[in-house]
Amino acid sequence: KQWYQRRVAITAGIIIILSCFSFAMSMISNQPLQPHLDPAPQVQNNAERFIWAMWLLAIFVVSVSGNMIILLASIKYNAFKLHTVIVTIIQHIAVCDLVLSFVSILTQCVSLMADGWVFGTF
Repeated sequence: KQWYQRRVAITAGIIIILSCFSFAMSMISNQPLQPHLDPAPQVQNNAERFIWAMWLLAIFVVSVSGNMIILLASIKYNAFKLHTVIVTIIQHIAVCDLVLSFVSILTQCVSLMADGWVFGTF
């Protein structure tokens, strides 16, 4: 029983570290939005555009997969043997990071691939 608890704790720690890493990388890649400007970074050539798009896709995949693992482990398997308030906070952070991934990172990646903002005016 002790080895199982240790393994769950190590797995939870790795998941939390990966989630924090993906969140940090998503925060690094985000460009601040300025009013009435194109939110996609201005990329001059296709090679740089491809590198940026692949980087954002990698961040998106790591972020979504890490947060889904955290939510799955905490909701379905009750893998976190912590106080319920702490588990709820971890779940809320994972959901917020998922929202950030879909709203910010994915839209930036699509804008880079299309060479401009394609989601209308705002």
